[in-house]
Amino acid sequence: MLADRGRMGAAGVSTGGIGGIDAYTKLYLPMTGDDASTVFLDSGQNDISDGLLGDACGYFDGTGDYLSVPDHADWDFGTGDCTIELWVYNVSAGNAFIIATGPEWNTSSFAIYNVDGSGWVFRLGTVEQYYATLSEGAWHHVAMVRSSGSMTSYVDGVIVTPTNIANPIANVTSVTTTYGVSLSASTDGSLSGRVGYMDEVRISDT
Repeated sequence: MLADRGRMGAAGVSTGGIGGIDAYTKLYLPMTGDDASTVFLDSGQNDISDGLLGDACGYFDGTGDYLSVPDHADWDFGTGDCTIELWVYNVSAGNAFIIATGPEWNTSSFAIYNVDGSGWVFRLGTVEQYYATLSEGAWHHVAMVRSSGSMTSYVDGVIVTPTNIANPIANVTSVTTTYGVSLSASTDGSLSGRVGYMDEVRISDT
């Protein structure tokens, strides 16, 4: 559901780098529209250039809410460069996904999700980086970037310190998923218990 961002108090979040699309952008969801609507407009129908996170954001209530985008060749990065980034505001995360192109066990896709007791997982193909903290009740920018065979994960523009492996780390896993993109759930709609907001979702092949 779309929510009026003005009610959420996103003060203090940097406006740097927000909005717009370029030639490398494969999916861009600015989450704009009428308050309480369940219709999301994609980058082919919108042009957002009027400030921090636009005037709205996606809201997911933890009772089965999720947004899915059908499978497409654009999600097949192979071993090439890619970036997955978005803004999130978690009210309650639990065992839940932020974004995914496959079920939890799929190793030819990408995902960002939370595992109670282990923290947040940034996964690109077979490589997983565990990040212990993503505080609730605040906006965060999260991103996974693969460039020249090296994967780097970021939170709020800072390279995270994983609890399991290095960051950056070599990653030439082929990403050739047969699933679509799902927000706030895995692609089969499971693990959709996350309560929170989402904005400015972007997937790029660079």
